[in-house]
Amino acid sequence: MKGYRVGGQCFATSEEASNYKMSMVVPTITADGELKTPVYQNGNWYYGTQKIVLTFPECDPKESFIEGLQVGTMLIGLFLLTFGIKTAIRMLYAINQDTNSEC
Repeated sequence: MKGYRVGGQCFATSEEASNYKMSMVVPTITADGELKTPVYQNGNWYYGTQKIVLTFPECDPKESFIEGLQVGTMLIGLFLLTFGIKTAIRMLYAINQDTNSEC
């Protein structure tokens, strides 16, 4: 499945990517006091009277999901390793305390 990348996000359609990108454009006021802002009309974006045509690099939404899954798996593995080591240390400490109290 083909998507369109804007920044770090992957959108399913070019329209969604364009809407996201254009929503981040800050309106400006010209020297003569005119407000310039992007406007969405009839399925197209305009800045003033000029039609805006945006192009985006392609991306795969599944790829982003898989990368997130890989990072999540690594973090969970690190958590489990830390938890296991901490539990083993507590068990060894408890055993050591039991043997010291018997003496």
